[in-house]
Amino acid sequence: VSPDHCHYQGSIRGVPDSLVVLHTCSGLKGIIDDGENTYNIEPHDDPEYQRYHNNTKTVTDRVIIMCNAVDAIYQRINIRLVMKHIDIWTNGDRMERQTSGGAELGKFKEYRTKYITPTIPHDNAQFL
Repeated sequence: VSPDHCHYQGSIRGVPDSLVVLHTCSGLKGIIDDGENTYNIEPHDDPEYQRYHNNTKTVTDRVIIMCNAVDAIYQRINIRLVMKHIDIWTNGDRMERQTSGGAELGKFKEYRTKYITPTIPHDNAQFL
């Protein structure tokens, strides 16, 4: 994934334990946490299906925003999150979907073992 140099992390000046994560690639989106309240900045004028439907760039941007936010939060405990690969399924699901969380996790583990692990070295994977 190549960054567009529009993903930022920081804090609110003069506010200890604050966190700011912003994305400015296509409008302003992000999270502001002042230590007491957390605010999500995101446009709400388009239905979700219009924002993401068949648009891999938009999906990629959304995943990068989430990873940037999680990375900023984990930095507080000296852990860094590095995204190596995004696998967007554009032609339907690549595994049989399940109705229970445990079964869904099991299917994802099978998919990861068969398709991701052999080609992309990594130490963890997320199914979003």
